[in-house]
Amino acid sequence: MVIFKKRLLELVLQGRKTQTRRLHRHRLRPGKIYQLKDNYYGQPQGFIKIKRRFEQRLGDMTEEEARAEGVKDLADFRELWKSINGDWSPDQVVTAYEFELAEK
Repeated sequence: MVIFKKRLLELVLQGRKTQTRRLHRHRLRPGKIYQLKDNYYGQPQGFIKIKRRFEQRLGDMTEEEARAEGVKDLADFRELWKSINGDWSPDQVVTAYEFELAEK
C-alpha cells in the first residue's frame, strides 16, 4: 500500500504524477504492484507498479523530476516537500520511486 495526500493521489490517478520521494525505511520493490490510498484505512483508489527505485539528494533533483512529482517546477516541489515533511535540506538523501498506473 502507498498512501498519498488526497490532492496528490488525484494527480497520480490522472497520470500527472509519476514519481514520489520518501523518507521512510519501508522500501517499495521495483516490479511490484501496490494499492493507492489517501489514508491507511480507506478503500484502494487504484494501483501503481514501481518501475525504478533510487537514492537521491533533494538538491540533485532536476526540473523534469519535479514535474514528474506533479508540480510545475523545483520551487513548487520545495514548497510541497516542506508542507509534508517540515523542512527542506538539499543534502538530505531520500528514496525516489518512478511508477506507472497499473491494473491489479
